[in-house]
Amino acid sequence: MRLARGQPGVPPGCFVPGSAILTIVSSIKIIVEKHEDGFVAYAVGMNGAVAGEGDTYDDALADVRSAIRFHIETLGADAFA
Repeated sequence: MRLARGQPGVPPGCFVPGSAILTIVSSIKIIVEKHEDGFVAYAVGMNGAVAGEGDTYDDALADVRSAIRFHIETLGADAFA
């Protein structure tokens, strides 16, 4: 199922596919934690575990954003809790 305006979890004015995914990704809360061996980032409010990791804060953030995009493209509206 594809996301479309008016569906639960889709910010007003957003739709998929294309660059609208970037708008959705930027509106999702992301938690980044520092650990001894690097950084871990995870998305809040999505179905399933959507996480990323990296040696730096920016690497972890880029990794989780990529995972979020993939999750949305794969699951559509079902990606959101």
